[in-house]
Amino acid sequence: MNKSYRPRGAVSTALALCLVMSVLPVLSANKYAKMHKRTSTTSTMGQKAVFIPGAPLTNVPFRSWIPRREKPKVVLLCIHALGFSSKSFDDFGRRMAQSGIPTFALDVRGFGAWMQKPEEAQMDFEACLTDVEQGLKTLHKAYPGLPVFLVGESMGGAIAIQAASRYPDQVNGLVSAVPSATSKSGGVMKTGVVVAFRTASSPTGKIDMSPVIIDGSTSNSALRTRLEDDPSNRMELSRKELAQFERFMKQTHDAAPLVERTPALVLVAYKDKLVTPSGSVDLFSEMTTPQKLMIGDGESGHLMLEEGQMTPEIERIIKSWLNEKAGRSIVSQDVVSR
Repeated sequence: MNKSYRPRGAVSTALALCLVMSVLPVLSANKYAKMHKRTSTTSTMGQKAVFIPGAPLTNVPFRSWIPRREKPKVVLLCIHALGFSSKSFDDFGRRMAQSGIPTFALDVRGFGAWMQKPEEAQMDFEACLTDVEQGLKTLHKAYPGLPVFLVGESMGGAIAIQAASRYPDQVNGLVSAVPSATSKSGGVMKTGVVVAFRTASSPTGKIDMSPVIIDGSTSNSALRTRLEDDPSNRMELSRKELAQFERFMKQTHDAAPLVERTPALVLVAYKDKLVTPSGSVDLFSEMTTPQKLMIGDGESGHLMLEEGQMTPEIERIIKSWLNEKAGRSIVSQDVVSR
C-alpha cells in the first residue's frame, strides 16, 4: 500500500507539493514512529575503514560501522551526496551500529579516497553502479541469509534508485533521501547557471560548486566551516563532470518505474534550500513497487542523513521501517528456500 506521512512542522510546505500530496494519505511522522515503536540495545562497536579479504569490493574504498555483539537482521550499504564522501555517513553509521545494524558506505567514483589517484579522480557513474553491484554481492556473501538494503542521499539517493532498478535481486530494500536534482530556480542544482557564470573566468575549466552545495545544504556556520575544510570533500568539478551529473540525475526518472518490487522508503525535506521537494515526490510517485512509503520532514534541510544531521525522529522512523521490512524479507527468503 502506498503511503505518505507528513509531520506537523510541514504545514508551510511549498505550493508545488500541494497538488501531488493532496492525492496521498497524510499522517505525522511522529505517529508512524509510535505505530512501529521498538526497543534497541546499544552495543559496543568499532568504526574503521575496512576491506573484506578476497571479495570483489577490495578495490573500492569504503568505511564500515560494525556492531560486535548483536546478531544483525539487516545490512546497509550507503551512498553519499555530490561533493561528499563515505566519511559523511560517520554519525549515521555509528547510530545504526548502536542498534545492531552493520553499516557500510562506499566512495562514489571521483570522490573520497578515489582522489588519491589522479587517474581515478574523475566522476564515473557507470563505474559507480558496477561498484555498488559488487558491494551488494560482497555483503550478501559476508552476511549470508540477511537482506541488504541500499541507503542514499541526494546524488546517492538517485544512485540507489538506479541500482535498485538494475539489480533487483541484490537490493532487498531501498532508503532514498532527497533524490531529486531539480533546483528551486528551475535547473539541475543550478549547474547551468553556475557553469555559464564561472566558465569564462576559470582557466582550468573547473567550477567550484561549494557555494551551491554548502550554501544549499546548511545555514549552520560551524557545519559550513567543517564542510569547507574537510579534505575528503571535493566540491570542484569540471564542466564535463557537471554535464554527466545532470544527465545521470535526469535518468533517475527513467529508472524509478523499474523499481517494481523492492521495498522503498523515500525521505523528503521540506526545508531543503538546494532542491525542490516536489522532484523527490515525483520520483516516489514514479516507482511502481507496491511496498513504498514517503516521509516528509518539516524540520530537516537538504542533508537528512549525512554529516550528523539526522534528527531523532527520522532515526526512529528509519530503524522501525528497517526492522519491519527486514523481518518480512527474511521470512520471504525462508519460504523460497523451503
